[in-house]
Amino acid sequence: MGGLGSLPAQPATDQMETAKLLAPTGKLRVGVLMVWYFALEEKASGELKGVIPDLGAALARRIGVPVELSKHVNPGAVMDAFRNGAIDVTFIGITGDRALVMDYGPT
Repeated sequence: MGGLGSLPAQPATDQMETAKLLAPTGKLRVGVLMVWYFALEEKASGELKGVIPDLGAALARRIGVPVELSKHVNPGAVMDAFRNGAIDVTFIGITGDRALVMDYGPT
């Protein structure tokens, strides 16, 4: 999913509909691909830091739901999480095999 930071502010009803679509459990479950250029785990706190955690938290704030981050060791694990309904969104590059499992937003 890309370009979400450029979305215009939404009326409350649109925001609620978006939240229902993107976060059907009431929280935005974000799959975090644990590679150094996307995310790192802070050793002391265990908190995930980086691009994917930041984008996930910003999207959750924008649609008015809490964020839940889950770590995944490779893109295959992220795709498995989508197949199993364990995550709602992630922020990784588009490839043919990923497009079979996930929908992508505008770049």
